[in-house]
Amino acid sequence: MARKKTSLGMMEEMNPTENIKHSFPKDGFSENLADLPNVNFGTVWRYMIETIDAKRQLSTAKPLVKGYNFYKSGNVLTIKVCSKQNKWFIKSQVLPSMKKNCVYNCHTVLLSNGTVKLSHCVCPAGVDGRCNHIAATLFALDEHCRQREKQQKTTISCTSTACKWNVPRKRKGDVVPISEMKFQKHE
Repeated sequence: MARKKTSLGMMEEMNPTENIKHSFPKDGFSENLADLPNVNFGTVWRYMIETIDAKRQLSTAKPLVKGYNFYKSGNVLTIKVCSKQNKWFIKSQVLPSMKKNCVYNCHTVLLSNGTVKLSHCVCPAGVDGRCNHIAATLFALDEHCRQREKQQKTTISCTSTACKWNVPRKRKGDVVPISEMKFQKHE
């Protein structure tokens, strides 16, 4: 229902401040994530935990877990991407945990190698770009990349294909039914 309300424009959108919006493209976004760089759990972990100082690492483990729960609960409504200057700009709409009458617009910038450069969310915890909503967006991207990888690996097992390692020689004679064959003993 929240997806429908959002698509109809019935929910209040909370947008990031102007300091990130001016560096973000205004148009050119699409929902086609086919060319997106690979995002995996390591990417999420490095951005949410490792890239900040040791004193604050304990406080970022909680948004990581809550972000995963947000993603699994379906709180990530939309993800749109745009590629410019070897960077991927990602806009996502994520439902907040308590208020269900608004939606947070999250902005993320990925480098072409899949590393998160910066993120921003307008929620109270998203001042530094490491909140539940950003983590939920990154987990959604991780899931998309895993599904894309599975589709690319539609290989058939080696026992289901013709033998490639012991290929028999081509026969010199024609194929003849056994009833027409003449057997003789060689001496």
